[in-house]
Amino acid sequence: MIQAYGLTSDSRKALPPAVDDVSFEAHAGRVTVLLGAPGIGKTTVLSLLLVLQPGRGLACVSGRPLHLSPPPS
Repeated sequence: MIQAYGLTSDSRKALPPAVDDVSFEAHAGRVTVLLGAPGIGKTTVLSLLLVLQPGRGLACVSGRPLHLSPPPS
């Protein structure tokens, strides 16, 4: 299972964060979809989940924080 808690992107100059306090669970063996209009922050959520851009929050895989998990082989 993948769990995301409080994902929030860093502020953009004078604008509010693109993503603010997003939390969800994606269960193994099930399809999870991020839906929304263009520019709503779907790609930003994935970038925060994978720690590809700065922000706050925690992402876990099988209960272990993603940043502590070994890279896939």
